[in-house]
Amino acid sequence: GAPRAARADSAFLQSLRTAESDLAASDGSTVLSSINALLELATDYSGMPSDELRKELMERVLAKRAALKAQGGWDEGSYGEKEEQFLRLQRAVDPWRVTELQGPASLAILGFGPVYLGLLAVQRLVPKLFNVAYTAGAAALFAPLLFGILFG
Repeated sequence: GAPRAARADSAFLQSLRTAESDLAASDGSTVLSSINALLELATDYSGMPSDELRKELMERVLAKRAALKAQGGWDEGSYGEKEEQFLRLQRAVDPWRVTELQGPASLAILGFGPVYLGLLAVQRLVPKLFNVAYTAGAAALFAPLLFGILFG
């Protein structure tokens, strides 16, 4: 027969696909059970076996969360049972919030060069404004990332 690891991967993938289907079909009244099923699966398998599965799952969960928030089917504010279970799932699957913060982090990395060159120009041409320019440059690079961390 197939090696034990391959059977476990096959069983895991089948369970994951079923749980993802349930999540996709869920609404505000049933999403909690879908998140709980995903959390149980992630806990049983100590997270996701690959970055691709981690990213795929978190993108689907984040999209469902955003859709339900827009429809009023998610908890109001930052607290509530659905939000708490979502955060538990996120800690189990993506504890560093890589999927959620990848966009703002990429922008900060891409923006570093132009901001650095701009700061060098300010330092050479208008040294009195360097401190203000430095603060503005740092804020421009890191504000989206910080916003995502604090309010994402």
